Amino acid sequence: MFVKPSSVLLCAVLCLPGCFDTQTHYKAKFTQTTHPNVQSGNLQNTSKELLLSSAALNYDYTLSLKGDEQGFNELTLTYGPHQVNLLGNDTQLTRICQLKGTPQLAFEGFTYDPGAGLPTSELYVTSNYGIEAYPLAISDLHKPSGYTLQCKKNDMTSWPSDAQHSISFCQCDVSTLQKGFALEEALTQYLPDTDLNLNQNIDVSTDLVHPLTLETLTITSAKERLEFEYLLEQLAKQFESIEINTSHYRFVQIISINRPLYAKFAYSFVKLEQQWHLVYIAQQSSKGFFPLAGISEASETQLAIEEYCYNNCDWWGKTAAAELNFAEKTISIIMDE
Repeated sequence: MFVKPSSVLLCAVLCLPGCFDTQTHYKAKFTQTTHPNVQSGNLQNTSKELLLSSAALNYDYTLSLKGDEQGFNELTLTYGPHQVNLLGNDTQLTRICQLKGTPQLAFEGFTYDPGAGLPTSELYVTSNYGIEAYPLAISDLHKPSGYTLQCKKNDMTSWPSDAQHSISFCQCDVSTLQKGFALEEALTQYLPDTDLNLNQNIDVSTDLVHPLTLETLTITSAKERLEFEYLLEQLAKQFESIEINTSHYRFVQIISINRPLYAKFAYSFVKLEQQWHLVYIAQQSSKGFFPLAGISEASETQLAIEEYCYNNCDWWGKTAAAELNFAEKTISIIMDE
């Protein structure tokens, strides 16, 4: 979790609905050193270290922040044998919260993606087994929403003094957030090994009607099919979904919510004669994210889509209306006049 020297470096947080009452108090010890930058006689490097300890913990937490006057920072979180690092420009520590039912802590950090240069945020959840990282939507840094931390920053805007302090943090329940990632992982176990451009590299200059490829899921028994359908029900409760049923097909699309760039997903499935197939995988880039949109029943055998990415879907994306015919196994791209 991370901060530029002039920004919020330690955020004790306050409880909102979803927090519970019993809090652990932590001893906080802070040290800071400043020394010349050997590569530039006009700049100085600053090192800050915060030690959080409690008799209820198996290990102490050490937050070490190193930065220069140009705003480049490296922060290291150490918890026993476990360690994570975040470095870059304007890297910040934005929140700390105590995990529900344990004395252990979660740390939320902010930085800029080194590739696309876009802001990103991650939540580091600690346990005796290690440190797990979960990407968060940037809006959650400033406005608690959905299933995220339900803890916000208060007016504590600097590291504590070098004297020891007793600190407590908002207690947050991240189980729903963790469940969402666990459900996504469970879903991937059913996916076939296929091209991400499934039904997307369509050349409309030659023809507007093309074969529809259906990739069969790795389901080998009626029991597994029921388990997959139960998983779809759980995913529909956790994420955004649409389902259409006719006498010929059952269509389901699952789209992630509250996810940052490169952590989003959307899968479209169809069930034909008791067999599930993958129809479409939404791709994403710094330019866009392309799940199917405006989905409706066209007939007992056809599905209408108002926005279908048919080409260049891993970059800018080319979209048009489309119709999927599950009886004929064709896809028709409908271009504007």
